[in-house]
Amino acid sequence: MQRAAIVIGPMGIGEVLDGAFTLAKRNYRGLLLVTAWAGVPSYLAFGLAGVAGQASRSSFMALSAILMILWAIGVALMVVATAIACARLIEPGVTAGSPAEAQPLDPAEVYGRALSRLLPLFLFAVVIIAVGIPLLILVPVGVFVFGRWAVSYAVICLEPVGPIESLRRSWHMTRGAWWHTTLTVVAGTLITGIVSFVLASVISAVAGIITGLTGSQALGTFLTLLANGIPSLVVQPFSAAIMVVLYYELRARSEGFDLTQRVSQLATV
Repeated sequence: MQRAAIVIGPMGIGEVLDGAFTLAKRNYRGLLLVTAWAGVPSYLAFGLAGVAGQASRSSFMALSAILMILWAIGVALMVVATAIACARLIEPGVTAGSPAEAQPLDPAEVYGRALSRLLPLFLFAVVIIAVGIPLLILVPVGVFVFGRWAVSYAVICLEPVGPIESLRRSWHMTRGAWWHTTLTVVAGTLITGIVSFVLASVISAVAGIITGLTGSQALGTFLTLLANGIPSLVVQPFSAAIMVVLYYELRARSEGFDLTQRVSQLATV
């Protein structure tokens, strides 16, 4: 028996956020497992890099640099994998080449797909940095452009396209929906950011207490850096769900994707 796709049509800002939070909550265990596969070792590396970076020896500094590179790669994989996992839950078989059976998320399969998107994501980051710096000078223009490019990250994760095409796709999908897209992204970022801040504050306080009791500066540094990682792992399924639901909602607005889904479902009945 195949799992039917979740049909996402044009929605308001509150409906997009509610749909994303509902998707993440109902599938939180599976999404958190996907996040943890790369997230846990990545933030462990980040914590160890901070400890090694405190040493004055060149060998420890080199080790710190290597661990930071591994952290960056791991976080990138985590971000792509959670986006793909959310898309699998909405549209079974997305980027897989064939319809998926109703079964739990397979982290190995999801990360296999994420690995194939790692180079395009890296090139995408280079393009955004190269174009973004000049746009920051022209604030009103930059704000408008980045609003139109808001879902290019989801496009680069979910579609077999390069960075330039992902920007074009986002520009097309957000036509006539700049305020809708921008406010949804801002609201989602604020909500997840507040949750991350509260969690990080609590963990940092606990880390400070442990450091005071043990007197170990290295342990304190490690725990403080982990305080930034744990909230990211906890919140990432919700952040990914917001962007992916918005991606499908904009496709429904600009491409009638929800109608295509309904026709496909009727064809399989």
